[in-house]
Amino acid sequence: MNQTKVDGYPTARGEDVTVHMSHVGPNYFRTLGSRVVKGRECRKADNAAAPAVGVVNEARAQKYWAGRDPIGGRFEQYGGWITAIGIVENAVTTEVNGSPVPFAYLAFNQSVTGQHSVALDPVHLFVRTQDQAADAVATVARIASYIPARPAARLNPVAALRDD
Repeated sequence: MNQTKVDGYPTARGEDVTVHMSHVGPNYFRTLGSRVVKGRECRKADNAAAPAVGVVNEARAQKYWAGRDPIGGRFEQYGGWITAIGIVENAVTTEVNGSPVPFAYLAFNQSVTGQHSVALDPVHLFVRTQDQAADAVATVARIASYIPARPAARLNPVAALRDD
């Protein structure tokens, strides 16, 4: 979670502008089966040399860009400005009252200020396979073994995560 500013959104005094966020790689939403409503996902070319970009969910788009198109709009995270390139459907994440949580998905390969490191965030690896999920577990475990400082805590099929 992080505090945010959005170009053109007048923050009311005392308003909570905390936003949940995650860093994602190319094809993240396609891999999870989430629908990009407008715009695009993060791409491999969205790296440190490219302008900072991110995708927002529908809840964030409706809250901060009500009546305006978020695509091309800017929001601030970690002291740097990020351009919204896409809108994705709301995920299961909700507030206690059942409302969808405003969420931002930042390009994994980018660092906004040069001081922030995605290494501080938990790393989630999502793999889409045509094989049975159980058959892919050994391969994913092998991939995870290359990151000894981040041992794989859980290996679950995406379907199981969606059912939670």
